[in-house]
Amino acid sequence: MPDTVFRVVLPLCWLWLIVGVGANRWQVLSQLGRDPIVIRPWRKAVTAGDYLERALSICALLLTADIVLNAMSPGVVADTLAIKALRTSRAVGSLGLMLLAVGSLLAALAVRQMGVSWRIGIDDQAPGPLVSRGLFSRVRHPIYGGMLLATAGIAGVTADLLSVTVAAAAWVGIPVQARFEEAFLLSRYPQDYPRYLEQTGRFWPRIPGG
Repeated sequence: MPDTVFRVVLPLCWLWLIVGVGANRWQVLSQLGRDPIVIRPWRKAVTAGDYLERALSICALLLTADIVLNAMSPGVVADTLAIKALRTSRAVGSLGLMLLAVGSLLAALAVRQMGVSWRIGIDDQAPGPLVSRGLFSRVRHPIYGGMLLATAGIAGVTADLLSVTVAAAAWVGIPVQARFEEAFLLSRYPQDYPRYLEQTGRFWPRIPGG
């Protein structure tokens, strides 16, 4: 991958993500008068969900650090942290960029379609109405699906120990978080959500007849 990818493309993608989350947070807050970001990862952990929130938050910080390191000194990262067989592979890097682009766009579209129901974390006080339109008519967690693709994409582009570790942790932790949210929604919508579960896939659309 040319240095431009590390110095420009990745930082701009990450900045777009941060700005997008901030803008959507402000929009939902202004409409509801309630902060849609309900995770508190640095409070004293009591439940398994608390520990998972902390672990995923640490992953986000590590991925941010990795993108900053690659932007500042891609050569140093290539010499010290990179998995050289992957870092030097044009096919792996190109696939990574494609996954990053598709995952980012998928997550962004899903966030928009959630509207005022968008949350980061489980809001057991005011979760908002169940969303089953657009992407959510086929997939229960398209935002998480996009995040999984994006983290795998970043790992493919940077191919270093930090990004690969974060991607592996995300592919373990995000499905667990999705199950926590589904259990909550089953208790919140005991009539509608079971039918919704039968009609949708978790991260990707169900295969017809599967």
